[in-house]
Amino acid sequence: MNIAWILLYTLVINGLEIVIFFKVDGIGLTFERIFKSFLLKFLLGAIFATFQFLAVSEYLSYFMEPLYGIGLSFLLLRGLPKKLLFFYGLFPMILMNLFYRGGSYFVLPFLGQGIVDGDGNPVFLLIMIFVCSLVLVFLKWLNYDFTSLRKEILDKGFQKSLTTINWIMGIYFLVMESLSYFEYAYDIQSKTVRHLILVFYLLFLWGLSRNWIPI
Repeated sequence: MNIAWILLYTLVINGLEIVIFFKVDGIGLTFERIFKSFLLKFLLGAIFATFQFLAVSEYLSYFMEPLYGIGLSFLLLRGLPKKLLFFYGLFPMILMNLFYRGGSYFVLPFLGQGIVDGDGNPVFLLIMIFVCSLVLVFLKWLNYDFTSLRKEILDKGFQKSLTTINWIMGIYFLVMESLSYFEYAYDIQSKTVRHLILVFYLLFLWGLSRNWIPI
């Protein structure tokens, strides 16, 4: 495959995650921050590629998104309370994941299209651009300044709510990515279970946007 296309594809795919992360967490775009973001993603990819001969490395590679989000949060927002850092790291990634899986599970099959391979596939790139656009529209509709959480963290009741939300997001990635890995590695079918989990978390996101976050 053309090297220029692979480079462009990689930059755009990773750039979409960075855009959503910066948008949610209220971080201004600067060359230094963007460079650090891409460098962190490269280092994570290099680590998993280096130890890919280990079974545990292949399993952990399924958690690249949340690990990247948390790492980016600790890198760019260090100094904030850890509960906030975990939220700022996980929330942008779970938004992207939920919207992507929602389209893959319910929209693409309706259109007669199966799961699209992400290995340099231009169709996958278009899907991810569309997903990113949907997330931005959702955030626009939400109309909530997530930087205000840095003041609310002083409230003990809010701290408990934030801890619960962080656990719920963490469990989502743990269960969904584990099921995906076992289906790929050991052919243990779990599509129905993952569909049900996705519906539950989409409802959770809706409830979160309408109740926990004051719109």
